[in-house]
Amino acid sequence: MDDQVELKKIIWLVPRIRNVYGGLFTILRIGSYLKKENYEVKFITVDNSNISISKKTLNNINEYFPNLRDADFLKVKTVEEIPNSDIAIATFWTTAYKLLKIRNTRKKIYFIQDFEPSFYKAGTLYALSEQTYFFPFHRIINTKGLYDYLSSHYKVDNTKTMYFTPGIDQRYEYAEKELNKKIKIFFYGRVSAERNAFSLGISALKALKEKYKNDVEIVVAGEDLNFLANKSNVFGQFSMKGNVPYEQLPSFYSQFHIGIVFMFTKHPSYIPLELMKSGCLVVTNFNQANYWLFKDKVNCLLVPPNVNQIVEKISEIISNESLYKRIISNAMKTVKNFDWDLVLSDVRRFINKV
Repeated sequence: MDDQVELKKIIWLVPRIRNVYGGLFTILRIGSYLKKENYEVKFITVDNSNISISKKTLNNINEYFPNLRDADFLKVKTVEEIPNSDIAIATFWTTAYKLLKIRNTRKKIYFIQDFEPSFYKAGTLYALSEQTYFFPFHRIINTKGLYDYLSSHYKVDNTKTMYFTPGIDQRYEYAEKELNKKIKIFFYGRVSAERNAFSLGISALKALKEKYKNDVEIVVAGEDLNFLANKSNVFGQFSMKGNVPYEQLPSFYSQFHIGIVFMFTKHPSYIPLELMKSGCLVVTNFNQANYWLFKDKVNCLLVPPNVNQIVEKISEIISNESLYKRIISNAMKTVKNFDWDLVLSDVRRFINKV
């Protein structure tokens, strides 16, 4: 391709858009930035169903990213209906197969945000998702740990690949909390995502509540769990907050002494970073892919998948305020320079070089 040709038309191939958070939020954030930089941006779902993006979801996108108000969100039934572009970007393994078939684009990028085969049991879906890592695309990989994992298990062409460290919104601010009052504990609880180890977390919370009784207040949030309320008395011990609205997250996180977030795939999740910035001590699982970020008893607590040991390590923190404050201070230093502006400019430079 002629290097003088300016690549300005970008399409993002996305799965069906239901909720605006996590990986999709990052995609929209980058798309919004590129649009501000005078790129033409379209978000396209290839889907045979009759289900379109809801008005509520579209309103949320417009609220969070006003720059995308006049962007195109299209649903097409076949790859052949996808409009011409300079760059097409796959954002999930299923969309990588669509990207492979596209002929009316100049360059192709695979935007990888987790090791997606681990979303499934060993079998067809695992194999199909894993196969996409052999496709001949440029790659943008979310976090060093995921990049290192893919590099060590699959062929990664470093001349066609970049990785980035996620930023943290400036709206999250440090809130100091003393341990001499009731300890407030947050658990990121999602039944729908096995990687977040809901049952392990609930078992640990139950044990903590039995040990500390009214000296701890436990809040579970992450998705609507009202359907569990009548199934077990266990959940009556906790405050179930469901999906906390985006605009309320800073004040929500800042109230907690301890935040428990499990992630058993190759990405650390955004939530521990936001909790760190908010002055909340993060408890998460040992995960080799995230050792570049999380250091046990330095900037967080790392725990094995064992209820007794989880309770033991959290109890050590509750009884040791100096250790608690030291870990939180180190965590603040860890995430101090996690800046979305730097990420966005790096991604733009990479796209311009593709």
